[in-house]
Amino acid sequence: MICRLCRFFSACVVIVNYCGWRLTKVFLPGILLKFILYSRSNCPLCEAMEDELRAFVEEYGITVNRQYIDNELTLQNLYGDKVPVLTLNNKILCHYFLDTAI
Repeated sequence: MICRLCRFFSACVVIVNYCGWRLTKVFLPGILLKFILYSRSNCPLCEAMEDELRAFVEEYGITVNRQYIDNELTLQNLYGDKVPVLTLNNKILCHYFLDTAI
């Protein structure tokens, strides 16, 4: 039986490597992995990234929260035209596309 922590850790490694971002930290037990997809409404790139992430969500049982930046001035200033932006625990993993080049 696979524990929830192992499933989350495995998903984190796969997604981080998939986005071309090098995993430099080991996640310790008890740390919640918080994925957020920052996007805009009516954004084809945002929809595409969400569709690509769906496979990871289903396979590893992770949660990716979608946060719209349209009416959030702070988030608009932070991410601007870089959406979609995928973050893990407030660190940017990738933006525009899930980058398969590692």
